[in-house]
Amino acid sequence: MPSLSVLVILEGIFTQATYGPMVQGLLAGHGGPALVYYLDVSLPETLRRHATKPIAGHVDGPTVASWYEPHDLLGAPGEVVLGEELSEDAMVERLLADLAAL
Repeated sequence: MPSLSVLVILEGIFTQATYGPMVQGLLAGHGGPALVYYLDVSLPETLRRHATKPIAGHVDGPTVASWYEPHDLLGAPGEVVLGEELSEDAMVERLLADLAAL
């Protein structure tokens, strides 16, 4: 039987206290290769990026700021921290390179 590959991308503000155990449980039950990235972005940069999204008209800056937890890694095995100094293109290149190496 051919192997099944699954690609899951979660994007958002996922606090470790709320989502860390869920992500760790998903990874433990997966059994295959997994890549986990944490985008380490300051609050000002988070708000700047949020303002460019379609949802910005529905979720205001103070609400986003209330969700913000600095350096709140999920604690998943192999979690890679990407800094805000990386361009979008550099992040995509990194992800594609890591996927190709699996």
